[in-house]
This record gives sequence, structure tokens and C-alpha cells, in this order.
Amino acid sequence: LGHVRETDDTCPHPHGPYQYYVKTLEGKSYEIHCRKPTSNQARVKAEEQVLLDVNAMAQELEYCDVPGIDPSPCHEMYVYAIDTKGSEDYDLVVVNASTGE
Repeated sequence: LGHVRETDDTCPHPHGPYQYYVKTLEGKSYEIHCRKPTSNQARVKAEEQVLLDVNAMAQELEYCDVPGIDPSPCHEMYVYAIDTKGSEDYDLVVVNASTGE
């Protein structure tokens, strides 16, 4: 599979004060969901914020499917759905974007 790029970023899509994107890393099976501020000045200075590293979550699971994340209108929280059994029955998880809790 030499033609498949294992390390890649999706095109950032602006959503309110942030640009949200997904990246994959070589040797990892799952996506990493990230964001950066949208303003040009803040983007240069701001570091990437990893919202959800599915690789870390999946380490202790036999099966893991997270189809994506959805930020709240105020961007202080986000929600993701996770299936840990392969049954296509997803649990919704709400997370504080600042604390990760």
C-alpha cells in the first residue's frame, strides 16, 4: 500500500472561532481530531489543540468506531459518538474542550 499516505491532515474547515481538522499518523489506525483558532494572528501563535485522539481510546478496546466530533455552538464543549462492540449502537459522550473531561 505504498500509494496510501498514512500521515495526513484533512483540509481545515472553519467553524466559528476555530478551524477543525482531522489527522492520521503513520503506524496508527485511528484519527486524531484537532482544532486551531481561525484568526490569522492567533493561528500563527496558537498551538494545535487535540480534542480527541481515538488511537489512545482504542488501545484498551477490542473494537472502536468514532465517526466524528461535533462542537457546541459556543465551542466550549463537543460531542462524539462511540461504538465499542461493533453493533452500530453508539454512545454519545459530551466533553469540555478545555479540560478534556
